[in-house]
Amino acid sequence: MRWMTHQVAGVGAVLMLDGPLLSLGGVIIGSTLPDVLDKTIASFSTNPQAAFNKIHRGTTHWFGWWVLAYFLALSNVTPMPIRPFVFGLALGGLVHVIFDAITPMGVPLLPWSRKGRISLNLVSTGGVMEYVLLVSMCVFLYMVKGEQFLSAIRGIVRKFL
Repeated sequence: MRWMTHQVAGVGAVLMLDGPLLSLGGVIIGSTLPDVLDKTIASFSTNPQAAFNKIHRGTTHWFGWWVLAYFLALSNVTPMPIRPFVFGLALGGLVHVIFDAITPMGVPLLPWSRKGRISLNLVSTGGVMEYVLLVSMCVFLYMVKGEQFLSAIRGIVRKFL
């Protein structure tokens, strides 16, 4: 999935869960964090692109890390002042992995294994169906959350303009 699809899905998840608005910053970062982590790790290689291709959608895309982070964000382990941000970060990562699981490449069943993968093979990254999914999410979220959704999307757009 492209970054915009991940971010809209993350923002939508926060809005649908009636999460605190402070979690929007965390979800915008968290919804692309698995890929950012892969790129950062690959950047230490002598051939970053080859390294990225080798490690992408590996351990950073394992459901378990993001489910654990989500529950930690909801627990008393996370200090109250940063809990909304950590909640958004964890939810964003979880949504990212869920959306990558519907692509042909899928996501790993185990954190350090490339063998078993979860792939529903419904949407190809950058394909027409991804854009149909993105537009459908936007229409649905606007119908359900209205101005709250538009305000969140304006924030994402301002971040990149």
